[in-house]
Amino acid sequence: PLFCPVKSKVVFVLLLPVDSFGEQDRAAMEMYLGVLGVQAWENMMVLFTYGEMLRGRPVESHIEKVGRPLQLVLDRCKRRHHVCDPNAADPTQVDLLLRKVEECFPSSLATRSHQS
Repeated sequence: PLFCPVKSKVVFVLLLPVDSFGEQDRAAMEMYLGVLGVQAWENMMVLFTYGEMLRGRPVESHIEKVGRPLQLVLDRCKRRHHVCDPNAADPTQVDLLLRKVEECFPSSLATRSHQS
């Protein structure tokens, strides 16, 4: 059975810690997410956790440094990603994430209204 049929109004947020991500990680993740169906990737965004580990570096340089396995995952998600830093003094992180989800998936969230 497909858990994410075509034209589904579901958004998946894939949480990945900001640290190493190798080929074994990618293969295992794709196997587990495979039960959702190919369409799930169209409705998915990567949320990098432990953003403090970037130490101010842009996430794009981290993605490049980690290498091909992480780049393949992001390509499948159409490069949609966001970083959360639990140590940041920015209380708007969740609002920024929700806005980004709304921008990336407007048709999936057409009936939802978000108040900031």
